[in-house]
Formats: sequence, structure tokens, C-alpha cells
Amino acid sequence: MKNFAIQTADGATHWVSRSVAVVSLILVEGKDSNRYVLANKRGIGAPDYVGMWNCPCGYLDYDETGEEGASRELFEETGFIIDPSEMKLLSISTDPRENRQNVVIVYYSCLNEDDLVRKEPEGGEENEVEAVRFININNIDDYEWAFGHDKLIKDYFGYIFIKHILGE
Repeated sequence: MKNFAIQTADGATHWVSRSVAVVSLILVEGKDSNRYVLANKRGIGAPDYVGMWNCPCGYLDYDETGEEGASRELFEETGFIIDPSEMKLLSISTDPRENRQNVVIVYYSCLNEDDLVRKEPEGGEENEVEAVRFININNIDDYEWAFGHDKLIKDYFGYIFIKHILGE
């Protein structure tokens, strides 16, 4: 077994293994009939990939579902509020050779521009995000992406919108 135990100050033993990360792939149909993906630029408070763009993402907290984690990370990094029930499972990656051995769960939501609700973000790391932007799907290659999120967007964008249009 490659997991290991740690003991906390209260004497409890916890097992440490691979971490679970969640990604929120938010696709928006604009009033201009263009399609966009919600992304944020990593700021100086981010631990890595500073200056690069990504879909809102982070680690799953204790006592939350994947949908809740995806919704929370979305809010912390962008200020946009999406009910966890609106987050749909897209994919799961368990390949230990990718993404620092994290298990990555990707959720998506398709929205119209009028459906978006935004508040001031709170709860995230200080200076983790430099900018938030809706990036036109046709301009994905104009940005430098962290975590392979550009590939994720390209791989699933058409698939998601077809499902959305069909109401699945």
C-alpha cells in the first residue's frame, strides 16, 4: 500500500492518499449568439502556473459533494453563483501520471448570459486570481492555459452543447 498515516494533535490517525480536484467548465451562450467559456487568470497568490488561464478549479473539501466543490471553487475564483444541482458530471481522470496524481472530476453547466448571478468572490486564496473573463470559444488558442484546460474545452465543447440543446 502506498498510502500513509498521519497522527493529528488530538491523537486521531488519518490516512493520506491521492487528492481529488474538481473543475467547473462553464459554457455560456451570449446575447450575441456567440459561445463562451468562463475562465480565470492565475494571480501571484496561485501556487503555480501564474499568469496562465484555467477553468475554475481546486481541491474537494471534506464533507462536500463533487458538485458542491465545483460550485464553491467557481464562486471563490470568479464570484459567479451556480447551484450545485446545476453542475453535471462530465468526466473523471484517474491517471496517476497526470496532474500531480490528483483524481480530477470535471463538471459542466450550460447557461444563457441572462442566467448568470455574480457577487464579490470570497473564501479563496489571496491574489489567487488576477482576472476573470468569458473567452469566446473561437479564441481559445489565443490564451496560455494551465492544467491542459484548453484541451478539455476543445474536447468537450461541442459535445456539451449538443446535450444541452437536446435537453439531456
